[in-house]
Amino acid sequence: MPDGNARAVDISFLESILLHLPVAVSVFDRDLRYVLANSRAALLDGVAVAAHLGRHLVDVLPDLPASLPVAHREVIATCVPLLDLDVVTATPGRAHPRRFLGNYYPVFDGAAALPTGIVTMFDEVTDPASPAGLEELTAERAAPSAAARNFESGLRLRDVATSAVHGYRGGSPPRQTR
Repeated sequence: MPDGNARAVDISFLESILLHLPVAVSVFDRDLRYVLANSRAALLDGVAVAAHLGRHLVDVLPDLPASLPVAHREVIATCVPLLDLDVVTATPGRAHPRRFLGNYYPVFDGAAALPTGIVTMFDEVTDPASPAGLEELTAERAAPSAAARNFESGLRLRDVATSAVHGYRGGSPPRQTR
């Protein structure tokens, strides 16, 4: 079993990857409070990373459609990911509406049978060259990222001791093995 220093390195390594991905990643607890927001999420939201942490989704992004927190809760309740969700909203960083395409997955921690939260992976797909306020999606920009597609059903911290993250496919997470 790894010692405490090895676990800290593993967690730091994982956080470093998530924080610097070119796609926006946010992790929420079951109450939809931010646990993590990477730099891309902060840029798109127009809110500093530190200003996300511990705050509720709608406190950070008050102009979100009311259906989005409901969809987040549904992912947590059903353990079924929501893929390729098209959301149009303004953010604190920009007052005019923009279009985002996102994927929403349940997060499982250790041997927990129910999700401990949700991870979102999204990016802006607004066409900045179009004069219209809400531009048409292009096939290239609307295609989900490879990272998003590789986790079609969810994420699980398989072993809390090593903080290993694994994707799984299918309707429910696999049983934890040691």
